[in-house]
Amino acid sequence: MTCILATSNFMIADRRVVEAGNTFQMCKLSKNKHMIVGVCGYAATSILVTKAIKNNVSDPNDLIKIVFDGLSQALILTSEGELFKILDGALFDINNTFVTIGSGYPFMLGYIHGSKKKTISQKFAKEAMKFVCKQRTDCGDGHNIKSFKK
Repeated sequence: MTCILATSNFMIADRRVVEAGNTFQMCKLSKNKHMIVGVCGYAATSILVTKAIKNNVSDPNDLIKIVFDGLSQALILTSEGELFKILDGALFDINNTFVTIGSGYPFMLGYIHGSKKKTISQKFAKEAMKFVCKQRTDCGDGHNIKSFKK
């Protein structure tokens, strides 16, 4: 399973994938010039989304059919800083300063809200991800961060 956090500036995700009792590492974030996408759920769905991103998909709606597999979800950060979530075959606008998905999301929310920070920096997001990975055996193996800022 997974923990993914998206803000209007960046996205972070853990790398651990658990499949049939085995664990391996995988980058769950994909990026092109239009968007960054993070996928939780089936690893195969994440791979299909990565292929679509490499083919330069530019419309978040084009990812709905790929992600709609009965389990997976996706977060999308556009190059304009807009946040979207794909869940249950639909695309939702996210009007919060951040959004989190995956099995680790309750711990991520707790860490963020418990800190009472008004903004989420990449440094703080890394701290939060480390906390989540200590709580969940299905989250871990480091993390990846992607943003449009250099």
